[in-house]
Amino acid sequence: MAETLGQMTYPVNNRARGSRLLYDDVPAISTAIVIVDSNRIEGLKFGQLADYVALIGLAEVNLDKDLGDVPTILHLFSARAGAKQQGLTPWDEAFLKALSGTPQEDVMQLSEMQTAALRYIAQTQ
Repeated sequence: MAETLGQMTYPVNNRARGSRLLYDDVPAISTAIVIVDSNRIEGLKFGQLADYVALIGLAEVNLDKDLGDVPTILHLFSARAGAKQQGLTPWDEAFLKALSGTPQEDVMQLSEMQTAALRYIAQTQ
């Protein structure tokens, strides 16, 4: 919403709760545009690319961060030999379940996601 004061319009948050435990305003993804370099996808299966795009489209993933040896579809374009997963791994699925299963407005979301993801991974072992 916005309020007008004189000739200026200012955004107003009518949902503010005045809490340090919850964010008053959280972004919502309504569209994700992913540009794919056709030179880099040669030899990949459509499912691999679709899983990769889904993961980076649903989550705010820092693709420049070193992922170490974690088995993830995010290694799809990594230079490491043998790093190409055939689809979402249990780690990827746990991450997405944790992301969708924790409240986005909670300031502890990251910590709650880590705990939930570890729980999901332990259940699949």
